[in-house]
Amino acid sequence: MVQVAKLEKQRVRKQQQQGQQGIPVVEEVKQYAPWIGWGIVGVLLLVGGIVYYVQNRHEQNRKALTALSRILPYFERGEYQKALEGDPGKRIRGEQVIGLKQIVEQYSGTPGAQIAALFAGHALTLQGKFDEANSYYETAYESEALDVRLGGLGGIGTVSDAAFHYAEAAEKWEEMAEQAKERSEYQRYLLYSAQLYEVAKQSEKAEQLYREIVLTTPFSYYAGFAKSGLVRLGKAIVPETIESQE
Repeated sequence: MVQVAKLEKQRVRKQQQQGQQGIPVVEEVKQYAPWIGWGIVGVLLLVGGIVYYVQNRHEQNRKALTALSRILPYFERGEYQKALEGDPGKRIRGEQVIGLKQIVEQYSGTPGAQIAALFAGHALTLQGKFDEANSYYETAYESEALDVRLGGLGGIGTVSDAAFHYAEAAEKWEEMAEQAKERSEYQRYLLYSAQLYEVAKQSEKAEQLYREIVLTTPFSYYAGFAKSGLVRLGKAIVPETIESQE
């Protein structure tokens, strides 16, 4: 299912107050948050992808990754505050289980700390602490690993979305699409960006992105949503210039 929510309840309430017709969305932020990045990164960490990051043999990074592996189960169980702050009462191999925040601070600049920052951003987002989450997402965005960088960028877009700064959020998701152009997520990111531009009343930009999806992959799953977007904007699904050439 395409994840294209924009804090649906708040947005719809705002539109109803203004007498506007809503734009179809699918899930709320808690529903679409997982695919922003932690699902992919979680797989990397827990199914062996951690080896990629451990190639950097610096001791600080090794410690950061070890601490991260110990705190992630709290995040996965939905114990977000403990994931952030740690579990002082528990020790593993004689070492205290520290939280995501401490990992980011204590091992700043390491790949492990950047991954921890991504998870910290997600935990704070799920608690509704968007402003605090943003700083952690920015740290994740500095990562050289594409999955972590995309997760951070998507998180920054989510924070802008939550604040009803739709144009800013749209720019972030468009940037994500550009960075993931050779990946399967490209159209999904592009679609979400287009919908945000539409909500922001930047119809020309929304049309451009919708049309790119339709013209490049006219029979894809996302093309159906893009076609609906063009209809909402009052635009022909097939441009007149193309129709005349045929």
